[in-house]
Amino acid sequence: MTIGYNVARIIPEDFKGGKTIPLSAPLVIFDNKGAYISHQDVYKLSSEVSLFEQYGDEIFKRIPSDINTVIIHKDGYLTNSELVYLEEASQRRGIETIPISFRTTTVPRVSNPQYLESDVGLKAGTVLPLSGNDYLMMTTPISRWVPERLGWPNPILITFHKAHEVQKKLRLLYHIFALTKMQTGSQRPVRLPVSIHFSNMIASFLRKVGDPTPKYLKWFVQTRLGGKYLPRWFL
Repeated sequence: MTIGYNVARIIPEDFKGGKTIPLSAPLVIFDNKGAYISHQDVYKLSSEVSLFEQYGDEIFKRIPSDINTVIIHKDGYLTNSELVYLEEASQRRGIETIPISFRTTTVPRVSNPQYLESDVGLKAGTVLPLSGNDYLMMTTPISRWVPERLGWPNPILITFHKAHEVQKKLRLLYHIFALTKMQTGSQRPVRLPVSIHFSNMIASFLRKVGDPTPKYLKWFVQTRLGGKYLPRWFL
């Protein structure tokens, strides 16, 4: 199972100064094909890093009993307090948690100066290791990518927060890249895996609505028999 989330600040319609409201809307991918995807709830947070501290037990209670591995994708850097909770939850529930951070800001663009044709010389899926835990991944170049029009590819920075053997890291990196190809709303690939991309779309919707918990949201996320035909309203 993969859980992807970000934290967005919502400005209420009647906002008259004070503090905006941090929210998180985790997205759950239940299968290894990216087909069974569900948005389950919107959580009002006390801070940008309090999702698991406040709602971790509730989130993990919803995990089916036959799941033995949960991959956590966060849009942003997972803090020490978040990692401590995930490790404790892993030990309490007897499942493996794999926390992974994604960053898109202040990430250097990538080019191949030895490649002189009208392409970028680096294929989508290329991974550049920066350390044993940090990797740059190219996700957006497509066939006939024209740098003069589309710019040099802007990779994502991936950080593993646990030590993994090389083959396992390769599988996890391939899994991340595969999830960038599952955006059903466009023929072009997305920069981030859909675990985070769709969660960002939910946050964008709520930000435009200006209501952290609109009453009609419950009709969007109610459980349906089998679950696999739950409409992706956030598209």
